[in-house]
Amino acid sequence: MTPLEFFELSEIIDDLKAKSEEGAIIIVEGSKDVAALRELGIGGTIVKASSIPTSVIVDKIGARDVIILTDWDRRGELLVRELARKFSSWGITPDVTTRKRIFALVSKEITSVENLSSFYFKVEGEIRKGRL
Repeated sequence: MTPLEFFELSEIIDDLKAKSEEGAIIIVEGSKDVAALRELGIGGTIVKASSIPTSVIVDKIGARDVIILTDWDRRGELLVRELARKFSSWGITPDVTTRKRIFALVSKEITSVENLSSFYFKVEGEIRKGRL
């Protein structure tokens, strides 16, 4: 990852923080994903899709802003499609662009949300040491 790509990733994470603070709900797959986002300083409500049926998630969240941030694998792709379809039936268009933007930057290095914080801090440290 280049310093410029890291800067872009940092901006995306800052945007996630801001949206979460403004009340957007972030949907991830599991507990480790939640922990990784918390390590990155993202507060607000994060819902684990692995512990709740997708129809219940959609019913609970209702008409609030939603960011779907599943892993960059087949299971994550299927889940994002299912959730997006169910939210759209309620007239809600969830944010899946953030996931795509992160994936475009980190997919050569990691494939899951749970590894995002450790990857982020590793690259940040390399940049600070002048290695990138």
